[in-house]
Amino acid sequence: MTPSEKIFSLKGILPFNRLRDSELILIAEITKYRSYAPGEKITSAGRILPKLYITIDGELTAEGPENGEKFPVPQVFGVESLLMDHPIIHSLSASEPGGANCLLINKGHFFTIMYECPELVIGFAETINYSPRIFFQILE
Repeated sequence: MTPSEKIFSLKGILPFNRLRDSELILIAEITKYRSYAPGEKITSAGRILPKLYITIDGELTAEGPENGEKFPVPQVFGVESLLMDHPIIHSLSASEPGGANCLLINKGHFFTIMYECPELVIGFAETINYSPRIFFQILE
């Protein structure tokens, strides 16, 4: 995936659509493109995510530990796990039948862009506000 394609994809996703082109260029340079096959397991329950997952095509799903029920995760996933070191409580996989294409931002770069792009902090706070708590184990 070219940097231009990454920028175009990010422009259509909250909260990245709040950023200037110069900021999107920097973010596009640090993202890694990853395609996941349908049903491919990304991570297991109980793990702290090492990356931010930005789904640009397809869908990621979480699977409940008790009954195996699958449900979609937000398009930008992992903010809370990265910020607060909260493990996710469901396994994460690419949806079936389509799979998923994602842009990934590692934890170190995530904190750098939070510092460099304050608009993202506000946007991520809003997404956390609306993200169901079922995705994360709150540590006491």
